[in-house]
Formats: sequence, C-alpha cells, structure tokens
Amino acid sequence: MKKHILNLAICASLSLYGAHVAAAIDYTAGGSAVNYPATMKSTGKIATPENTKFKLDKAIDSGIARFVRIELSGGSATTKFSSSVTGLNLTVTSKTPTIKEVQGGAGYNYVIFRVVPTSASTGVLAEPLVVDDIVNFTSGSIDIGGSSDILFSYGLFETVTEAANPDAPGSTVLASLDNMPYIHFAAPYSLQAWSGGAIAELVADVVTGFTEFKDPPKLPKTGVLAQFNLAKATSLMDPSSTTGSSIALSGLLSDSVLTLNGDFSFIFSQDMTTDTGVTEAKQRLFVSADGKCDNTFNDGTTDDIPVTDIAEDGSSVSFNVIKAVPTTVKSLSLASSASSFIGSNKVLCATTNTGVDGTNVTGEIPEIDIAADFISVAESGYSAYDLSNVVIGKIKHNGAQLITPFFTMSTQYIPRFYLNNRGDAEATYEIKVLSDFPEGDANALVLQAGSETGTIPAGGNLLLKSTDFIASGKRGAAIFNVAGECEDISGIFQVRTSRTSGDFDTIPMQMPSGYCID
Repeated sequence: MKKHILNLAICASLSLYGAHVAAAIDYTAGGSAVNYPATMKSTGKIATPENTKFKLDKAIDSGIARFVRIELSGGSATTKFSSSVTGLNLTVTSKTPTIKEVQGGAGYNYVIFRVVPTSASTGVLAEPLVVDDIVNFTSGSIDIGGSSDILFSYGLFETVTEAANPDAPGSTVLASLDNMPYIHFAAPYSLQAWSGGAIAELVADVVTGFTEFKDPPKLPKTGVLAQFNLAKATSLMDPSSTTGSSIALSGLLSDSVLTLNGDFSFIFSQDMTTDTGVTEAKQRLFVSADGKCDNTFNDGTTDDIPVTDIAEDGSSVSFNVIKAVPTTVKSLSLASSASSFIGSNKVLCATTNTGVDGTNVTGEIPEIDIAADFISVAESGYSAYDLSNVVIGKIKHNGAQLITPFFTMSTQYIPRFYLNNRGDAEATYEIKVLSDFPEGDANALVLQAGSETGTIPAGGNLLLKSTDFIASGKRGAAIFNVAGECEDISGIFQVRTSRTSGDFDTIPMQMPSGYCID
C-alpha cells in the first residue's frame, strides 16, 4: 500500500472529556492541515465540517462500482458518527462520479459509500477515476465517547459484502489507509519546570552537617526549593461558548491540589503531635506567589500559600493551588489570557530551623529530586487530566557522607575507620555519632572534646580508631560528613572478629543513594 504524508493539526480545547482537538485532515502529500479550535460542542461531540482528504490510490474504470469504507476506531465503545447529525458526505475533487451512502453512517462507527464513475444526473459513463484523485470526506460531527485518540481508516472494496465485512476470509481490500490519527486528545495544561526546563537546586551545606542550606538568596536559611509553571494550552476554549472565545482555567477547575513528592521530613517540627507543632511545620514550607523566597511566610508582602497536608512519613506535601470557593482561601493567581501561564513564576520555598526558639530541626536535609503531581477537580460539567511525576526541583549536598551503621566499643573488638581522599585538596570532616542508648544514659556514646573534626590529606588516607574520637559509651553508628567532592571520597570500616587469630572484617562505609549523581 502506498504510504501518504500525514499532516495532523492539533488545537488545544477542553471538552467534557478533558482536552483536545481534532483535525486529522489531509492525508495527501503537500496537503494543508486545518485547525478547529472553535468547533467543540458542549454535548460531547466534535464537529469537523471541513473535508478530510486522501488519495483514492486505486483506479476505478467508468461504469464500474466500487465501495469505500470509512471507519473510526480507538476512543471508546461509544465513538461513532453522531446519530443526531447526518452530514456524512463523500466527493472526488474535479470529478463527478455517482456516490451514494449504502450502509452504516449515523449511529455507527463506519459508513460505506458506493462509487461509480457514471453521471448521477444523466446516467451516462463519466471520466474514470485514477490513483491520484483526491477523495474528500466530511464527517458531520462525532460522538467522541471518551478521551482516547480516535483513528481513521479508509478501504476500497469490490463488493458491498466485502466492505461490510473487511476482516472476513476472502475479503480483498484494493486500497487502504489504516488507523491514521483522526482526533487527538491532549491535556489542556501542563506542569513544567520554570525557565524553559531549568531545575531549581538548593544545596545542603556540609559545614552545618547538612542541616541548613548553603548561601540562600536573602532571608537566612530560606531558599527556592522548586520553580514551576502551570501552563495553559494555547487557544483553550470554553466548549459551550461562541467561536473564538477563551475561558480561564480557573473557570473549569476547582479544588485542584499540587503535591510535591520527596523526603520532606526535615521540615517537621520537633513536636508534630500538637496543633502548634503542625502549624510551625506548615509555615516552614510554602509556595510564594510572587516568585521570591525573600520573605518569611505570610508577612503581608506576598500572598503565600501554606502546606495543606504533610504525609506522616514526610514523603509528600500538598497545596491547594486552585480553589474556586470560598474566595477567601489563598490560591495561585490565575490568568485569563489563553497565551499566558497560569501560576507562572511560582516557587516553593523551604525555610529550615524556624521553630518557636529557632531550634526546631529534626535532622539533616536529604538529597532528593522534587517531583510534582497536579490533581485536578473540575467544576460541574467538565473534567480534566491529572499530571504526575514532573521533576521541578532538587536538593543536593556540597560534600560526601560516609556511614558505618554499627560499631561497638567492646574491648573484644578494635573498630578502625580508614578515610580516603583522592582529590587535589585536603578535605575537612565532622563526626556525628548516633548512640544505641538515649542521651544522658551512662552507656550513650560521647565524643572526645576536640576530636569532632579533622582533615583528610589531599590524595591520601587517614586512619582513625574508635578510641581516637569516642570518650565513652558502648555502641551505635558513626557518620562522617566530609567537605570534598563525593567522587573523591570513600571509606572502609574494619573490625577484629577474633581475639585469638587476629582476623578482621573489612566493610566499605556506606554512601547514601543519590550521592555522586547529578
């Protein structure tokens, strides 16, 4: 079968089913695509009043009857030519064969036309049809029935029986176009990273044990965690409006939620069991409506949006970014222009170490990619697609972290830590210990004064025994935060396993997943 160039025009419109636009029009080489932004119908139909064009691709001699089958597939079981509108028509450019609809049509997903190169008015033989003749098909309107792309097929047959049963044994197709895109659906909006795809990055500083951000913009300990646009598709149309008019996305959606996924446990207040503690946690992560993180939350200079919900394990935070009622609820500003961004230049602000007395931090800030989900709830009569897994920000560390999950100070063992620095500059480190016993317990691990920090020489190694930095205590974990490029830093933990033989276990120190990955 001869292949044809497909010109598919996509115009973005919002319908009862979420989106889209139709216009697979010209399947001939060099044909012009046609947009239909204003032909949406609020009844759930798409009108395509212009002709769909394709080459006949098989000659038909004068007086010979052939049968053209046009079929729709995809979409849903209810996708069909509208039963309330006739309007199905087939013509051949510059030729006047006799053409009659003989089967299918309104209320079906296919229609069959009888085509004979004979004058319909005089009955005499007419000019034969050739392979390059252009067939024009007008569908009237289509009951779309769903939101999946609808495909178009053309087949030319010798008999009406073959055309009615194209898959039956013995049916022969003389020419065809199979499953060509006809109506395409696309989301009416998109969630995307700000600045043409740039991903915002914050850096957790090794100097503070990764508990604060490094060099935040203006307000100490506050920075841009993510930058995003909620983009409206071009020519977003109101399905029930007149030709050419547009509608704000806020007029179609309500109570839509933006959820950020990642490890946000670092924003928790120390006490998450009280209303006050939860409120403090919410105020430590917020969306700034003016694109800046240079103000504290809700200080009167910006319309900041607080966290609506925090997952118990810190794996996600949510914001109401579009909310129609009540009007007093803060939401991202919505643009009414079809060409502008909705909620453009918006940023997610993270503020660490902001409790009642400035000490409400539960631990280090992890390295994470921030991914966003936009869950839309439409006004009555509309629906829309949800968006998920859009990466819009990340937190990185400006150093390496080496972890020994367990060591013991028992005299039966000799824990040793070998730290390696392959870099060209010396690397300072800070030791943190996590004890198996609570702070203040006689068995809790205690660091020796002055041994909390040190230096690994450039291109060299450092050996530390546990007795070099532990003053007292029994057992726990050791964490080394190293101010060096993570690809240059590694470590080995070694412990004696037999007092009699002198055997040792040697284990690479752990480097958390995500390190050394851009």
